[in-house]
Amino acid sequence: MENNNPLNGLREALKYSPDNVPLLELFAKACCDQWAFKEAEEAYSKILSLSPDHVQAGLGLAQIFYQTGATSQAAVRLESILKQHPQCAQGWLLLAKVSITEGNRGINGVVSHNKINFNSL
Repeated sequence: MENNNPLNGLREALKYSPDNVPLLELFAKACCDQWAFKEAEEAYSKILSLSPDHVQAGLGLAQIFYQTGATSQAAVRLESILKQHPQCAQGWLLLAKVSITEGNRGINGVVSHNKINFNSL
């Protein structure tokens, strides 16, 4: 590992505080910025194991799936998030991107499947 790698300091901090959710989130985002998707996925997954309702970690995983071409996994994760948090604009935006990439699922299917009423938002 290079000494000037911006992730090294965060890796070191996680050795001392491995269950620190804000630190894990910071690390996961930094990993994504460095295209270290495997480490980011592990960090987001750990966040979700510690805090299952952590929306940003779920969105982070979905973003990784989308960026690495696992669009079906991204869609499933996003559908779950949007069912519980229908006002999550970031989730809808990413689902739209995933839907365009997949070319078949579409937001309308998710909306009708999850019985999301836009009038109540």
